[in-house]
Amino acid sequence: MSDSSFGSDTDPLDLRRIQKERRARIVTAIVVVTLLVSIPLLLFRTTAFKLEIAPDKANETVRITTDEGMALAVGKRILLFGQTTKLRIESVGFQPYQTRVDRTTQDRVLSIMMDPLPGSVTIHVQASSDVSVEVQGTEVSGTPPLTTELARGVYVVSVTGNQIVPLQHEFRVEGYGVTQDVQLVTEESTASLTVQVVPNTAAIEINGSPIGHGVYNGRIAVGTHEISLVAENYLPHHLQVSVGINEQVDLEVVELRPLPASLDVTSNPSDASILLDGTFVGSTPSKVTIAANKEVEIKIRKPNYLTQTTSIELRPGERSTRSFNLESVEIQAEVNSSPKAVVWVNGERKGSTPSKLVVNVGDVVKVTREGFASQSVEIEAAGPERRSLDFQLVDELRDKYDKSPELLVINDSITLRKIPPLQVSTRVPPDIAGGSDPSTREFELTRAFYLGTHEIRRKEYAKFVTSLKVEASNEDLPISEISWEEAARFCNWLSAQQKLEPVYVFESNGGVTINSAALGFRLPTEAEWEAAAQFDLYRETVIGAYPWGSADAPRTGSGNYSGRESRPEMYPFLDVHLDNHVEVAPVGSYRQNANGFHDLGGNVAEWVQDRYESKSQGLNQKLKDPLGPQSGLDRMVKGADFRTHDLKEMYINSRRVVGLKDETVGFRVAKWLW
Repeated sequence: MSDSSFGSDTDPLDLRRIQKERRARIVTAIVVVTLLVSIPLLLFRTTAFKLEIAPDKANETVRITTDEGMALAVGKRILLFGQTTKLRIESVGFQPYQTRVDRTTQDRVLSIMMDPLPGSVTIHVQASSDVSVEVQGTEVSGTPPLTTELARGVYVVSVTGNQIVPLQHEFRVEGYGVTQDVQLVTEESTASLTVQVVPNTAAIEINGSPIGHGVYNGRIAVGTHEISLVAENYLPHHLQVSVGINEQVDLEVVELRPLPASLDVTSNPSDASILLDGTFVGSTPSKVTIAANKEVEIKIRKPNYLTQTTSIELRPGERSTRSFNLESVEIQAEVNSSPKAVVWVNGERKGSTPSKLVVNVGDVVKVTREGFASQSVEIEAAGPERRSLDFQLVDELRDKYDKSPELLVINDSITLRKIPPLQVSTRVPPDIAGGSDPSTREFELTRAFYLGTHEIRRKEYAKFVTSLKVEASNEDLPISEISWEEAARFCNWLSAQQKLEPVYVFESNGGVTINSAALGFRLPTEAEWEAAAQFDLYRETVIGAYPWGSADAPRTGSGNYSGRESRPEMYPFLDVHLDNHVEVAPVGSYRQNANGFHDLGGNVAEWVQDRYESKSQGLNQKLKDPLGPQSGLDRMVKGADFRTHDLKEMYINSRRVVGLKDETVGFRVAKWLW
């Protein structure tokens, strides 16, 4: 359409208006068409993200903006048109949160955790003096009122001061930027401290802060304080004082100790002992510390030299020097011994007794002889210049026996008693000796030994065999119904416990050999068992044929045999005897014998080390350290038991065998001293 379509009478102004409106409609149409085409394309390239904001309170006033990139926030959804954008999330009472979102992010749900703003707390304290304020143990510096920022939560504020009662108050901080006031009112304290110090120039400090000199009588805060008292030339004194509410603490008079003085001590020759008031403090040359304002005795001592003594008194902190010239001394010694022996001085051989020697103070004179215990003496300063040293040597083994303890206690409860070397000669009854007349049994034991005063208890054996059930009612009963080999293995175990060489060697073929040189624990030999049961070591006489003596009936309380108490149980019994136990009794229930051993007669019979032979060895001939037959299938059992009712079986010389094990057989332990 051309402009000629308008009539000739059309106003030119109207014409221009119409043309302008036409052009506007054309532009609008083009824009609409462009938008209709672009929007689908834009939507096709848009990535949507969903925001999950915590805590819930942050959602109440949340505001989301984009700082860069092409993105649109619609509620808690983000439409990302470009490649990336930066989000800023704000909410009243929370720290602003910023994050970057990228089109390549796989997770389309973004979890946002916003941090609450702290609360602003102003603490007001009403007090008549200076105070210190702490919140949760952290000091808030400054003078009240004090303002601090605290995260949401429950807090404890503490107020302390020299003139107030300590105050603690719990309060809750709302957080989220909320401003709060905490009002505290303190109570005046009348707690006080009184102290007087000698010397009066001493400074008095409380918790490192000076409060005066010599005397203090004033206020002090409730709580624990370190009091320091310090003066020149005196040792500082520190003490802790706990002060309660309104408590008056009086330390009375505290006297400081003067600083010690020092003394440089030298001698010619050197390496002399220094003694202060009789106490060794070092060797010359040496710097020693001594108490000030006090007279101290100094003694200088060196072997082969005369001791020198002097006194000194020094002021606090003073340092002084003392030198000593020592004079040598020699002693004429005449050494004698019985029997004749070799003489040694400080480990160097000097001949044989009798001998005349020149020795010095501190020398060690020693005499030795094979088979005898050595003896020695140290030459002392006190005494004449001519001296006689006389030694009476003692048999080495006898000396070892005399120095060994009378009793050994092993594993808390196993007690062994010492028995010396001895010779025993007894009359063996005909029915034991196997003839019509009594025989003589003689033997000599040259090795001292220890023997258990009791049979081994169940509680003691249970430490070896841990599967053994032990109760309070049976722990003190003797262990029984075990084989000879089990008893020997217990002895080896006990030796290992005490780090001793075992006596029994268990061979791969089942045999057992005895290492008679070992000093570990073992079963007693028959001879040792009979010596302990039949020979009174103190009177050196034979007790009798039975453990209780020679009477043909057990004495009351002498042992646990089968007497009239067994009648109700239908056991065979000895009509002339009565004791307190039908069955086995706790060890030690009956009287000990003359040598201090329990239950060598009665209760349970006992394994011994010897192999069994029907006829006793040593009849009418003297034996030395007998160990029994060299071969044999069975091991020997000695002593009567709680089932024994035949007097013949109660003889000390009686011996028997049992099967592998028996309920009436237990054991006790022994060991050689050498």
